[in-house]
Amino acid sequence: MFATRRRRWTAWISITFFVLVIFPGFIVALGTAQTSALTAVAAPNSALSWMDIKDTSGVELSSYIFATNRGGVFNPGDTVLSLLISVLFALWLVLVTTGVWLPSQTFDFGWLNMFSAPLRGVATNLTAQIATPLMMATAVAIGAFFVAWFIVRGYHAKAVMQVLTMVVVAIMGPLFLAAPLAEVLSSDGLLVQGRDLGISVAAGLNGNNNPNPSQTMAQMQADMATNFGRYPLQVWNFSHIVDNQPSCKAAWTAGVLAGDEDRVKDGMKSCGDSAAYSAANNPSVGQIGAGILLLFSAGMLLLFGAYLSVKVVWAALDTIYYGFAAIFGFAAGGFVYGVTQTFTVRSVVHGFVAAARMAIFIMFLGIYELFLGSLFQQARGQVMAVFVIGALVEVVAILQARRLSRGLDSSNDWIANRFAIAIQSGNAKSSGGGGTALGMGQASSRNSMSGLAMFAAASTLSGSPITAWATGGVRDALMPKAFAKNKADRLGWAIAGEFGEEMKNIHYDRLALGEFAERGSGRAVRIHGAQPRSQLAAAFAAEQAVASGAAPSSTYAALRKSGFGHNIALKASSVQSDITELLKADPLPSEHLARVVAASRLYEQDWEHPTWSGPKLDALRAAAYKFRRNNPGGVNLPRGLVEVGEQFMAAPTKEWIQGLQKVAQGADGSRWTWRHSDGSLREFSKRDAERLEKWITNQSALRVQAATDWVADNPADFERVRRLREEINIASDVNNWQNGKASTGQTAVAPPHLSGHKPLAQIPADFITAARDRRMT
Repeated sequence: MFATRRRRWTAWISITFFVLVIFPGFIVALGTAQTSALTAVAAPNSALSWMDIKDTSGVELSSYIFATNRGGVFNPGDTVLSLLISVLFALWLVLVTTGVWLPSQTFDFGWLNMFSAPLRGVATNLTAQIATPLMMATAVAIGAFFVAWFIVRGYHAKAVMQVLTMVVVAIMGPLFLAAPLAEVLSSDGLLVQGRDLGISVAAGLNGNNNPNPSQTMAQMQADMATNFGRYPLQVWNFSHIVDNQPSCKAAWTAGVLAGDEDRVKDGMKSCGDSAAYSAANNPSVGQIGAGILLLFSAGMLLLFGAYLSVKVVWAALDTIYYGFAAIFGFAAGGFVYGVTQTFTVRSVVHGFVAAARMAIFIMFLGIYELFLGSLFQQARGQVMAVFVIGALVEVVAILQARRLSRGLDSSNDWIANRFAIAIQSGNAKSSGGGGTALGMGQASSRNSMSGLAMFAAASTLSGSPITAWATGGVRDALMPKAFAKNKADRLGWAIAGEFGEEMKNIHYDRLALGEFAERGSGRAVRIHGAQPRSQLAAAFAAEQAVASGAAPSSTYAALRKSGFGHNIALKASSVQSDITELLKADPLPSEHLARVVAASRLYEQDWEHPTWSGPKLDALRAAAYKFRRNNPGGVNLPRGLVEVGEQFMAAPTKEWIQGLQKVAQGADGSRWTWRHSDGSLREFSKRDAERLEKWITNQSALRVQAATDWVADNPADFERVRRLREEINIASDVNNWQNGKASTGQTAVAPPHLSGHKPLAQIPADFITAARDRRMT
């Protein structure tokens, strides 16, 4: 009562040490007083033997023993040490056995067979109640209404996509509804196939080229028992793996099967492993430390096995849930445009992703097990190092498994969202992988609103109809300037009543420009492989909007309407405005070629500054594609005429093109000849001249687009820019000559260090081929 704090702590530490160490050692010493040593013959561990986990030598993990010197009356130190080691060993054995048993039983799918039959019966009864002809006819009628609505509104792509979706659901629906959940729960369903694929890969990693799923699972379980149980125990007990010597391996196995520690130690002595025999006869504090580390490693193993098992079971139950949901989708929801249709898609996609999840998790387990096996094989005498590294590897494996699981979840959402967007819009026009097309917005199941409860309550109160009635019709009354906004809205309604028709037309114009911009960005995605919301896609969208009649001030609004961000839309619309200004200085008969010339000049002004020239190069690529799209080719000439045209493209002259035009116009005295492929000379006909003139125009557009793509492949190479400038000059000259105008040439400023008269680089053939292949897109 009157002791100081230091004395009380000292007393309690002494009492605890006596109770946990001295007293148990004294009791053990009294119990073994008749002999000089304790002869331990272990009994089977009934709490673990039911798991039936055996290593590669056929020894059950529940029969494992830690062979050591148990001490005696005259050696109480070894008695205490052996007792502490036994406690650690008992805990370690439970963790290891459970950690090996959990994943093997999970991947065996024995638990799934217990309730597969009842679930399939429930699914069959549910299908009989829902999938009726009347229900399907009603759903098809609703889906047909959406088709008619899209056609009336002019959304023909959406109408076609809706029809195709309904046809696919009508074909797949009877196949699925005939045996619901069969693809999930049957012996050859998606889950089992995914499991078998993962087992095959894991078996291949472990050296088995012809795996059988059931045999491979048993082999993987045995390998895990050896790698996580047998080898660590031997390193803990003897400071190294005794299985490296066949005679010692057989001696250890025989001693453990007999449950006799003395037999294990004598076996080590008889096989010639004196180091193992010495370690077994001399328990040390180092073995206690090693046991604590190994206990932690075993706990990580159990946590890893439990995590894998939970993920697999969760995926299987999720698949069963979405299988039930697919019954509603194929019976009715898949025909109706909107949320029900996209939920049907999500249900089908999730089933296939679950099979992939099975395969990936088993592959992960196989790779992990193989690595740990090699780690313990190389342990040798590095006892502490292998324990620490093994524990760290298990921690990393858990973290990597969590990251893998999150990646699979996001991939599942991304795939389902891609299908949903394609079905609802006719093309994939969203860059995000979130759930916007599925009605989830930017939220997900992992978000928590607990930290925003107060703000949510305030938002609900602000947007409540009761609040609006109480404040005289002010919506969101708690928002800043809500009352001023209410007055502005009333004024807008008054103006709309007076100028309603004009405002509707303006609104429709903006909607139309937004649709045109989306088409342009879609071409950038399909033709050039651009990201849906990138700067290149914005350039194509802006070019299409301007070509559809958008003023520079309206281009930005069209881009924002089609989903582009502020910065990207501002850059693309600003470049288009600059191009429009340059067009006034030097117009060409061909409006599309004039835009190419203006975009080229604009790009070369800032060529040495990639940050500034990037959007301008994208605008040039869009203009070149538009020029090519309006001159797509399709003029098939004899080989001799093609050679004549190529000679002109190599050295174009005004006199030559004017002479060709005279022949095409049937002027008197105009007679030209060309050499046919058979070697004969033939005279140009009026039709030959017309076709050759059209071929030259198409070829100019083709070479301009090919040169533009070549520059975009490496914008830092100015020799490519020079080649592009030459092709644009040729196209401009030809266009002016064909329309009776003098050639003005393209003015562009070359960097001083690259100026001079160097030979022009040639456009690689693969770029010309690629541009030719795109002509019909």
